Amino acid sequence: MGTRLGVVLAVAGGLWAGGCGGEISGRGRADAGGAEDAAVTPESDAAGPGADAASPGGDAPVAPDGPLADAAAGDGGGPAADAAADGSVGPCSGTRDPAAWPFASDSPWNMPIGSGATYADIDSPALDPQGGAGINCTSWSLPVYVASATDPLRTIYQGGDVCAQFRVPDAATPDPQSDGHLLVIDDTRTWVAEMWQGVRLAGGDLTASACVQNDIRGPGVYDSWHGVRAYGGSALAGLVRVGEVAAGIPHALAAATSRAAMNRNPSPFVWPASSADNGWETTYGTSGNVHMGTLLAIPPEVDVGARGLSAAGLAFGRALQDYGAYIVDAADANLAFYAEPAADGELPGGLGGELGDLLALVKVVTNNSATSVGGGGTPRRCLAPPFE
Repeated sequence: MGTRLGVVLAVAGGLWAGGCGGEISGRGRADAGGAEDAAVTPESDAAGPGADAASPGGDAPVAPDGPLADAAAGDGGGPAADAAADGSVGPCSGTRDPAAWPFASDSPWNMPIGSGATYADIDSPALDPQGGAGINCTSWSLPVYVASATDPLRTIYQGGDVCAQFRVPDAATPDPQSDGHLLVIDDTRTWVAEMWQGVRLAGGDLTASACVQNDIRGPGVYDSWHGVRAYGGSALAGLVRVGEVAAGIPHALAAATSRAAMNRNPSPFVWPASSADNGWETTYGTSGNVHMGTLLAIPPEVDVGARGLSAAGLAFGRALQDYGAYIVDAADANLAFYAEPAADGELPGGLGGELGDLLALVKVVTNNSATSVGGGGTPRRCLAPPFE
């Protein structure tokens, strides 16, 4: 895809990038970028101005049919879970392309919220449930490109070391902001090369300040830092991808909040996070129930379908209720979600206002853990189907 230009519009209290649907109705910055990275990686000094100057397109996979399309059936969420007598739920029908819908079915990114989830009001010195929310798509986000067998073989360097040798589309371009994220899925649809501060070299190879390879058929989270986002897991996880707003978002969302909003006690992160931002010792707060890795979700008793949301707003509302959102990074924003740049045209203007309204409904899931993903119990939706 070619480069798109974001139209910068002023609103009371901040800026938003037109085309990202990130309007926050004057309650903050919609496209506010984050100084992103984990404790082992240099941190960006930029805070993101909220204005898309020029944004790269993403040669992302086309919207899958089959199970993802089925996820829009009925109420706009994924297929309802049909539990067995023991409370277990099977996979959705069909198969899925791992490049379009990555990670294992039992990954926290794909596991629905369970009937055993317990909820508590957000308690944070800086994350305000009434403070608005936005979405980063054409700037301060993560462009995704899927390689084909005919794309040129490139070497990706971290410093002077080789991180990966992947086929990389010629169009693959890092995010224009200082974080310079770039995600390239290999032509076998098995691995993703994740870059922070990525740069194209004159001959077509790439170099990055941080680079990792992650298995897109695996869990997407790790016991120690293994990514280019502060939480330590895959940066591909939680992105809203092309086609998902219309078909139904079948996974948890990635979200970021300010450093001051996150509690560093007794640990700066909780599962599934395995790391935190550089400088968390002095920049994170000291109280509350929001940490790096915290799962946020809309409780089941809320009827999101009766709130007069647009189709896009309802897609996000269903995702927040069925799968939730994990805090994966710090940002100069009250709360920011993420979509790949190629999905820009699917996010209508005014969506930021609806995301702010949805945030007012969100709670902290207090019993999410590796042994009780999404709070445990019967999942709200069927599980992600097998890979094709």
